Amino acid sequence: MDYTLCGDYRLPNLLPTQEEEYDIGIYSKRYFRYIKEHDKILFINLLTAGKLNEHVAEVDTRAQTMESMLVKQIAEQEGINETLKEEDQIEWVKRMNSIRSRVKEIIWNEIVYQQKSIGKFFTDAFYHLSLCILFTNAASSNLL
Repeated sequence: MDYTLCGDYRLPNLLPTQEEEYDIGIYSKRYFRYIKEHDKILFINLLTAGKLNEHVAEVDTRAQTMESMLVKQIAEQEGINETLKEEDQIEWVKRMNSIRSRVKEIIWNEIVYQQKSIGKFFTDAFYHLSLCILFTNAASSNLL
C-alpha cells in the first residue's frame, strides 16, 4: 500500500489505481450493469483490484466473437446465402434479423448472465440425471 505524507502524518492512498480505458459495446454495458446490481462482491473485488474495465472488455470481446461465429453458423445451417440475398432481399433481411435476435438471446444467457445461471444449470442437470437413473433402475427391476 502506498502512503502520502501530509504534514507529520502518513495517509494511505485509498483510491484505486487508474485503469486502462477500453472501448465498450452493448454486451459490456449490460454485463457491467448486471454485476453491479446482482453480483456486488465480484463488482467490488474487480473495482478495488483495478481490473473492472479489463474484465468487462474481455466479456464484450468474447460476446462479439461468439455473435459473429454463431450468426455465420446458423445462416449456413438454414441455407441463407448470397443467392437468397440477390433473389429476395426482404426475405433475406427477415431471416438474418431473426438469426441475430436468437443469437443475442443466446449470448445474454451464456455470457452476460452466466454467473447466476450456472448453478441452476447444474441443479437442473443433476435433477434430470437423477430421474434417468431412477427410471432406469425401476425399469430394470420391472417396477414400471
